[in-house]
Amino acid sequence: MLENRNLSLAERRELRLAALAEKASRDADLLRLHQFAADVLGTDEGPVVCAQALAHVEIWARDSLCSRKYIVAWRKMLRMTPSAFRAEILREGDEGVALRQNTPFGFLRERMLWQ
Repeated sequence: MLENRNLSLAERRELRLAALAEKASRDADLLRLHQFAADVLGTDEGPVVCAQALAHVEIWARDSLCSRKYIVAWRKMLRMTPSAFRAEILREGDEGVALRQNTPFGFLRERMLWQ
């Protein structure tokens, strides 16, 4: 971080823009993952996938791996109907982005790539 003090204003602006672009890309990837998760939850396979995600949330709770806020939110969402879950997890704004960043659906990433 100290080396950033020696950068010109233009160079710092360029770094900031690159960081923002990287975050936007990660956020878009997480949105696609959760669109896929919402699709799967609406199938016959949904209860099994939901149980697997809930098991991850319970590990977070047991081992204090993330904020209680996200544990409570994910427990609530994983008990919703598939359509209510979709609306909740795909919502825009800071809360939706934060929930998607703290996801119990990481196990679906590889499967999503093969779809």
